[in-house]
Amino acid sequence: MRLLILATLTLSISILSAEQRSAQSWAVKAFSPYPSPIAKISQALLTSKIEELTPKVSIDDGQTHSYHLSTLRYLGTLKRGQEKFTVATATYIQSSPENSKKNPPTSHGFLIYLDSEHRIKSYSRTKIPDQLHIINGKLHRVEKNTPPSNPSTPHNTPTKQIPS
Repeated sequence: MRLLILATLTLSISILSAEQRSAQSWAVKAFSPYPSPIAKISQALLTSKIEELTPKVSIDDGQTHSYHLSTLRYLGTLKRGQEKFTVATATYIQSSPENSKKNPPTSHGFLIYLDSEHRIKSYSRTKIPDQLHIINGKLHRVEKNTPPSNPSTPHNTPTKQIPS
């Protein structure tokens, strides 16, 4: 009886593993030619050598501080003239020294434009990274934290177009 249960359990595990392998194989084949925009943007940030956009750990006066990416949002693409830009927002957190009440953690938001080679073309600080969205091919500030589910349908969320 024990042998039968063990054989059944082993067979079930191997069948499940085969199904998982098949699903993974399909996913790799289906999406590998199209790397994630988030992965490309993240890689661009890490390799940019731009001080404000590079995570780091530093030690000042014996206190360890970290500056790390906490949120990365892919907004979409915008076309300006003949060029197409990938647009994203990034939020970084700068930690405070351990047991410090004097210097609390701070957040830094950025609006980032990348060229077709996924290199950072331009960036600027923003206090509202979670309110920026691309709607109908234009950058907008959406004053609520939820973008409209379908940009072509009317909605009650106030928006403000960002000048190009």
